[in-house]
Amino acid sequence: MPSFVNWTAPDLESDKRWVFRLSDRAIAEIVEQARRSSHLADDLLRIDRKTFHLSPETVKEFTTALEMTQHAYGVSLIKGFPARDLSEAEFRVATWGTGLYMGLARPQNVAGDFLTDVRDAGSSAYRVVNGRGYNTSSELDFHIDSADAVLLYCRREARSGGESLITNPFSVAQHLIKQNPDHAPMLTQLYPFSLGGYKVDGKEHYLLPLMEQQGDACAFRINIKNIKNGAIQAGMTLSSEEMEFLYKFQDLAGSDRFCYRMYLQEGDIQILNNFHIIHSRTAFEDFDEPDRKRHLIRLWLCLQQSQPLPESWHTSFGSIEPGSVRGGFRNIALDARYEAHMREQCEALGIRL
Repeated sequence: MPSFVNWTAPDLESDKRWVFRLSDRAIAEIVEQARRSSHLADDLLRIDRKTFHLSPETVKEFTTALEMTQHAYGVSLIKGFPARDLSEAEFRVATWGTGLYMGLARPQNVAGDFLTDVRDAGSSAYRVVNGRGYNTSSELDFHIDSADAVLLYCRREARSGGESLITNPFSVAQHLIKQNPDHAPMLTQLYPFSLGGYKVDGKEHYLLPLMEQQGDACAFRINIKNIKNGAIQAGMTLSSEEMEFLYKFQDLAGSDRFCYRMYLQEGDIQILNNFHIIHSRTAFEDFDEPDRKRHLIRLWLCLQQSQPLPESWHTSFGSIEPGSVRGGFRNIALDARYEAHMREQCEALGIRL
């Protein structure tokens, strides 16, 4: 397939080369390895590629889907992950174990968690300054995650709602500029983004444009909640014109023309390129029974295949070099064993330290 395509929703609907299904062999291997290492579900750094061994053929099924996110549409969907055959502990091990063959896991919060449970924990604090969306049932603003790729492994669906929304932001930007060339500066001016509860170089926010391109380095980010909170942290006031533009962009991003909508089903793995795809989720209503409630596990990876980033992304990602260790929550205390894990993964996958 060609390099990145500025797609619209009908493009993804008509061309399903981005959808993959695991083979029976791969499923059997994953189940066997997950059950063998289930006792390590709470100590994931003890699980490496030797502990969770997959055949080259099974690895190829995952890396082929991953490669699809690094060109073309920037998204892939793997179906058939053995959610029903695994306990929750086994599912966590299987998520971690398959991720070992695709990239280096990055911490997703100040606690240094490498896997996060995407489920309603009873919180309604999504829109507060340091609020996160993954532990609520709230509708989310369009956003990216802080890693080269975000993977969502679906274990259980909600009773209703929880629809996954993905959009190519460059298609929306092109449309807005064509509609009104005066919109172009609004895409490239600096906005304050909140760091969501931690600091880099003593600051709780950083300044970044929505869209930026430097040579081959092209990337996009948006998160209205974080921009509004970043403005509070920075002591800035966003103009009415800026807010109107941000909401206009978000409305278009969620429109039928640009937004591809899908319900992640039991056993689905959604993989997104965070520089070329923005994503969201509708609010959901859960089942009453605890063992039926919506549950996904999220994994952030940095990749050997990753692209260069514009210079301004250095503050938020650490490195802008392609194929390097970057992203995740930085400047936080991590398990001392992560350093050894990181070196082992980088050597195995060709990621630059």
